[in-house]
Amino acid sequence: QVAANFQPLILGQTDSEHLFHYLLCRLDAAGVDRAGHDEIDEEEVVAVVQGAMSDLYKHVRSLGIRPPIINFILTNGDLFFSQRAGKSLYFATQKKSCADYDICSEQSKVCMELQRTGSSVTHLLVASEKIGDEDRWEELVEGGMVCLTPSFALKFFPPFENFSAVYDDTDPDERVFVTT
Repeated sequence: QVAANFQPLILGQTDSEHLFHYLLCRLDAAGVDRAGHDEIDEEEVVAVVQGAMSDLYKHVRSLGIRPPIINFILTNGDLFFSQRAGKSLYFATQKKSCADYDICSEQSKVCMELQRTGSSVTHLLVASEKIGDEDRWEELVEGGMVCLTPSFALKFFPPFENFSAVYDDTDPDERVFVTT
């Protein structure tokens, strides 16, 4: 449900646009600055977004329909969130090789290590499929969320309450909910 004051902002009919305004409405109701000028606590945003997603999945389940496929990226320019729900989603922070290695201004080159050695990263790529040969792609856990903070700390969050997904390729009318 999108609040009345947000409805005039919805200019199209796509499910993504409606989901975006649903999430904005929930963030606004929680007191998160809609202009993105105030400092925002990533834990608070995750709690609000996961609460919204949980309510959505609970509603869908009450209607007896299949869980939605909702992968998304949400950012205010400082914080970056990516949610996986129902379709593959990959992220990369480490590289196998780098065409720009010699001209890269990053001194530590932690992205060239075989694996992350903490939460600090130099970059984050997110894609629905592994692309290119330079990056070490990892699959985000089904239902999980990843956040990149302004200080380039990477944080992972478990699936939200009421999350469920379909894991098989059976006929859509015969699919069952798999709940985590």
